[in-house]
Amino acid sequence: MTQGSDLDKGSTTFGAGSSAESQAAVQKLQDIVEQAQSSSNMTTAGESQLAANESPLAERWKPVLQSSWVRKFLPTLSLSLVLYSVMFGWWGGLVIMTLITIHEMGHWIWMRANNCDPQAPVYVPLLGAFVLMRQPPEDEATAAWVSLAGPLVGGTGAGIMYLAGILLHDPMLTLGGAVGFLLNLTQLLPARPFDGGNVVAAISKYILIPGMLALIAMAISSRSPLLFLFSIISIISYFNKPTRPGPKLVHSGKAKTILELERELLNSNKTLATLSAANAQPANRQATSSQSKLIPATVGQRWAIGVSYVALMAGLAGLMTSSIWEIGSHLRSYASVGVTCLTNMMRLREESGLLVQRSYLYALQNNFPAAQSDIERALRINQNDRDGYLCRATYKLLQKQNDQSVAIDLIKSSQLSKNESLEAWNASFALVLCGDYDLALQSMNRLSPAAAAGIRALILQNNGHPEEAAAYYNESVSKSKPMYWGPRLRRAFYYLSTNQIGKAKDDLAVLNQRPLRPPVIGLLGGWCDLKDGNLSQAIKQADNALTNRIEDLDLLHSAYMNAACHRLKAEAYARQALCETNPSLADNFKRMSAAERERSDKIPGFGAIYIPSRVESWK
Repeated sequence: MTQGSDLDKGSTTFGAGSSAESQAAVQKLQDIVEQAQSSSNMTTAGESQLAANESPLAERWKPVLQSSWVRKFLPTLSLSLVLYSVMFGWWGGLVIMTLITIHEMGHWIWMRANNCDPQAPVYVPLLGAFVLMRQPPEDEATAAWVSLAGPLVGGTGAGIMYLAGILLHDPMLTLGGAVGFLLNLTQLLPARPFDGGNVVAAISKYILIPGMLALIAMAISSRSPLLFLFSIISIISYFNKPTRPGPKLVHSGKAKTILELERELLNSNKTLATLSAANAQPANRQATSSQSKLIPATVGQRWAIGVSYVALMAGLAGLMTSSIWEIGSHLRSYASVGVTCLTNMMRLREESGLLVQRSYLYALQNNFPAAQSDIERALRINQNDRDGYLCRATYKLLQKQNDQSVAIDLIKSSQLSKNESLEAWNASFALVLCGDYDLALQSMNRLSPAAAAGIRALILQNNGHPEEAAAYYNESVSKSKPMYWGPRLRRAFYYLSTNQIGKAKDDLAVLNQRPLRPPVIGLLGGWCDLKDGNLSQAIKQADNALTNRIEDLDLLHSAYMNAACHRLKAEAYARQALCETNPSLADNFKRMSAAERERSDKIPGFGAIYIPSRVESWK
């Protein structure tokens, strides 16, 4: 025997032994359903009234105004743009925001292509940006390609910006492209939270260990709070297994909210038993809340991801290196942009390091009063600024102010340096240039045997003892490591200045076999060509050295080398004038020689370091 009960025009069947308690429970559930229907009708009526009051235009724009592009993208974009514009000027801020946006849109496009339902990018001022997904990928390969898409698209955008800067002669675009190469290459670091960490995790999580250790080492060496934070995130994420969300309750291919499901079920006259069965399944609730591990990438996918990752990293590294070389070769043309950016940055906080950098750019523009003013302010802020003392001494040498304070600043810079050998050599070498041999000898106690021998050779050569100097030059070369080209280069200068052209060419032949050859080697070859009478080749070598020099390595040596290049051209033109039988051409060569000599003499800090002695006797 069965007993039926009509609930909401549906039927529920109970067993023959139904008790009074069961009937009371059914009656209570009937009341709940009737209240829910009543509430639903009231809500629907209220919504209909609100919809009637709203204009069609407002209803059309309502989804747009509620989207993440309006609520998250535009406000954070505006805030970041304002802050970057304060630091780097409006043009610089726009360039940086463009680079960040292109990178993030690379992630967004790949997420959209893989049905990850991405939200709009969110910018974090002074840190970057990120893109969230409503439906994360279910496999490691898709997650890796999503992470790799950002540096790929971002690097492409940086390349277009760099090329536009070269073609349009816009220093800011060129610098922006170089910065874009650096930022996207940094994102490929094999450690989370960088994009490279998610990429290599699909290949093997053990590749994350060297990247994580490198990140920790950089944080310790630089003492950067941001890098310390990234290191902590990297360690935590290494031990947390990435997961994918569990199954969702879907209807008609689209996820529904609880309220929408309740209304839909009530309006479609679902029975109470169906509702109870759908909501009382423990297994379903467990499946909805659970998360499963990402599906591992196959062997083929790992190879494809690894090859793409290495190729992209190599490409960005090559582009960044070439852009740095290009900018360094024409650093004076970018000095004004750097001064503007540093000035804007110091509106927030004046730091000694920023003042020293701006002073260097002023010096490149031959604005030495402004450069020395910034250096004095930097040293008042930080009396232990090694670069400050070195720059102050350099600026005085460039203006031919060779006094005792120059030697004192060079010694202080050497004592404060972390790289004792290199800085001690620079100090001793500069002391030799300004003629303070006693202090130069005193500063050699921190030099290596090869470097000390080179300093002694320079002192002896400048004091008219070439034979004794030759022995120390040979000692310097024999005691130096094969990778160091400085001792052999200085010995080649010595041979050239003493008219031993064959020995100078031998040393140059060894130096030309090195993978990295500084432009000064070509300059020295030009002097050899001048001695051999190959005047056109000497002029070509001088022009190449002027074009390819890296000015930001050493401002003092760059000035000397620049002067020496013009002096070499002057001597070559002078010899061409002597050899020319046509009077008009001879006069033209003389005018060109005089112009090159004037350029050489006008360069601040012109000295004899790159000018062989007895050059006048070669005419």
